Amino acid sequence: PPKDALKQAIAYSTFTRELLRSECGQQRWELWGFNGELPKQLILYAACVMPSSSCNDYSFNDMSLDINGDIIKLHYVYFVEENNRITKVETSLKW
Repeated sequence: PPKDALKQAIAYSTFTRELLRSECGQQRWELWGFNGELPKQLILYAACVMPSSSCNDYSFNDMSLDINGDIIKLHYVYFVEENNRITKVETSLKW
């Protein structure tokens, strides 16, 4: 179910945030390929990415979590696959 996938994505985002806010956060920031100083406010994304079905869940659209000033934005990505190709994508992510 989408909510279970989103819970896992939130757990990963929270863990990533904790790594970046640890004593060696700046080194991790650079290790992951980012330049410059670690931002004062982090904006992380947690997304449920699943094949589209009748179980699609949109209840967390436009929701975010605030952890001591850092933000985790919640999103969904549902896709349709035909003949090993993704033919349709429905997402809350803005381009």
